[in-house]
Amino acid sequence: MRRWVLHDTLTFQMLAKAACSTKLPSPSISDDTTSVGLNKRRANVGLPAPVLPMSSTSESSRSCRVSWGINKFRNSQAAMEAIATRYHAPATVRQSYMTEFAVECPKCKNEAAITVSSPWFLDSGKLVCSHCTHSETAADLVRYKVSVRRNCDTCGKLISKVIPHSKAPVDAFAIPCPSCGEVRMYKPKNESYTQPYNDPSDGLAPVFDLPLWLQGSIRGNLFWAYNRQHLHAIKEYVGAKLRERQTTTHTTMVERLPQFIKDAKNREAILKLIEKLERKLPTAP
Repeated sequence: MRRWVLHDTLTFQMLAKAACSTKLPSPSISDDTTSVGLNKRRANVGLPAPVLPMSSTSESSRSCRVSWGINKFRNSQAAMEAIATRYHAPATVRQSYMTEFAVECPKCKNEAAITVSSPWFLDSGKLVCSHCTHSETAADLVRYKVSVRRNCDTCGKLISKVIPHSKAPVDAFAIPCPSCGEVRMYKPKNESYTQPYNDPSDGLAPVFDLPLWLQGSIRGNLFWAYNRQHLHAIKEYVGAKLRERQTTTHTTMVERLPQFIKDAKNREAILKLIEKLERKLPTAP
């Protein structure tokens, strides 16, 4: 009995080896749809029909290809996300955004626009409000302090007179002496200055000193932007997780931003505020 079992085992191993070494014909489309075709060919060499699936090797290679494709997609997606979160804007300075300012109109309190010909010549500024049609120029804010301080030519007493807010310079005017009453023409001193709407401070446009339209508070800190382009540049910088220096020749606008804007802990709060400020702006053409 033991010899028969051994002989039967050896016979089965020989048949299995012969079946594995036999080159089977290429399966047709009809045979590959099920495992019937392969079972028939294995039956010809004396092997029972296998229960295992037909294409375990092809399934394994297909799984490898799918895994490779998934990894490649993930790598490309990670690369795209890295590019999207890297700050790569031009190396601009703050003066690059100082040719237009979105401000609060001094008459109707709606959005108005200030434009200048050059950021280095703010005296050329012009204010225009599209809501109440109010307009004025920076030259309209110029005032003159007109003053005369000298002794009377007749009695020698002191004569002093000041006009603090003259809209135009004065060439000469008649002043009576308070002591002797002698009236003479005197040439005064004209000192020009600009009379702004507010005292200069953060959150005000450098022209007219009107409140900027794009401003808000972040944890007790004042956030502001001159215009749409300035706001967008700050948004790109705040949203970037990788902030590389753009140039070594000068200090850029984003490098001069307050520290609370650069802090990563304030990123979400600042981005939400920027989205809120963007809704205050008219739709871009």
